[in-house]
Amino acid sequence: MTAFPKYPAYKDSGVEWLGEVPEHWEANRVFSIFNERVETGHSQLPILNITISNGVQMEQFEGERKKRLIEDRDAYKRAAAGDIAYNTMRMWQGAVGDVPVDGLVSPAYVVARPIKSINSRYYSYLFRGETFQVETNRHSYGIVSDRNRLYWLGFKNIVVPIPPRAEQDRIVAFLDEKTAQIDALIAKKQRQIELLDEQKAILINRAVTRGLHSNPDLQDSGIPWISPIPKHWKVLPFTKYVVDKSDYRGKTPDKVESGVFLVTAKNVRMGHIDYECSQEYVREKDYPIIMGRGLPKIGDILFTTEAPLGNAALVDR
Repeated sequence: MTAFPKYPAYKDSGVEWLGEVPEHWEANRVFSIFNERVETGHSQLPILNITISNGVQMEQFEGERKKRLIEDRDAYKRAAAGDIAYNTMRMWQGAVGDVPVDGLVSPAYVVARPIKSINSRYYSYLFRGETFQVETNRHSYGIVSDRNRLYWLGFKNIVVPIPPRAEQDRIVAFLDEKTAQIDALIAKKQRQIELLDEQKAILINRAVTRGLHSNPDLQDSGIPWISPIPKHWKVLPFTKYVVDKSDYRGKTPDKVESGVFLVTAKNVRMGHIDYECSQEYVREKDYPIIMGRGLPKIGDILFTTEAPLGNAALVDR
């Protein structure tokens, strides 16, 4: 974690979410540095998209997406380079960013144009922070929390820090450099994970189709996906000679808050049962009806015949 040097003195910002700020910083409402931009009729400009992961970007119309033609581009709002634009429904999740080029955004989005000398990228970093996202919910409106919308009226009244412009620039330069370094490390680790996953898959496939001998005598299995197998191995229909097949499909059960854990296709992952991803329960008295064709026992293998198709898991309890 990078250690930040302390400022000589701090002061109370006057708002809970922000706490103390350096003494020479200002703290004021958004409308003191931004005005809402509502400009339409610029159909010649490119379309911009706002995402949670990447902020404001040029919309890419490739392949099937070319069919997403906008019927009335004149209704779209103009966002100028250096503005801040956000998705009113996803601001609380970080769907906000500084605008890289002049373009158009959805009529449902908010565009804020600077009215003072500020670095919009500094405010993009600020608005995408978790602490600020919590604050946006206090100023948002909706029937349920996950449908909250942050309109300009609510956004403009949020108190934000206002460092001197030169300091905003230094903070942005620092964050751009550090986040680029972190992103590069993440990409490297992700590639290492991919390579390890590939190695694991090869190791498993090699062991279950060739055994543990380093150089076994092989024979053609007659099955394309298996290819050669050790000469002393047999190839037999799985459900006829190796295991008994039980189709566990039965009556759709009534779900209850507690009782016997119900394993569905969603719980069956490659090799194991995931008891966390989906938790549903049925009454124990309904068990004979639900599992009328047989009860799975420890050591059995579950194999899904519906989406997600083809997953298998060992019954462990």
